[in-house]
Amino acid sequence: MTKNTLLLIAVFLGTFSLAFILTNKGCNKASMDKSEAIESADKGLHQDHEITEDNLSVDARIDQALANIKEGRETNDFNLMMQNGVFKLREIEAEDSNNLRAIYHLTLLSMESGQFEKAKNRSKKLLLLQPSNEEYQKLHDEILQKLGEK
Repeated sequence: MTKNTLLLIAVFLGTFSLAFILTNKGCNKASMDKSEAIESADKGLHQDHEITEDNLSVDARIDQALANIKEGRETNDFNLMMQNGVFKLREIEAEDSNNLRAIYHLTLLSMESGQFEKAKNRSKKLLLLQPSNEEYQKLHDEILQKLGEK
C-alpha cells in the first residue's frame, strides 16, 4: 500500500472511532456546545488510551487550542493562552498552510493583539482560498480600515 492509502485508512478509522465515542457518550445532542463535546470525547477516549496530539483530528486540535485560549483569557493564564492556544494554531497552520479554520482564528487573534499587518496577510490568504466568502471579505475590509488603507 502507498503512504496515501495508509493515511486515508488512518483518517477514516480515526474519524469512525471519534464518531463512535461521541455517539456513545451522548455527544449527538444538538444542544451540546463544542467544549462539552470535546470534554465528553476526551473522557471517552481516556477510557481506552491516552489522548495525544497524534490521535486527535486537526479540527479537534483547533477546538482544543481555541478552548485553551478561552480558558487562558478567563483565568488570566497567559502561558495557557499562548503555548497551548496560539502556538498550537500556528503549528497547525505550519502543517497545512491552507487550513481555513486555523488561518481564520489566527487572523482574529492578530487583530485583537493589534498586529494588523499579520492580520492583513492572513486575510489575503483566506480570500485567495475562498474568494467569494463574504465573511472573509468583510474581515479583510475591516483590517484595511484599521490600517487606513481603505
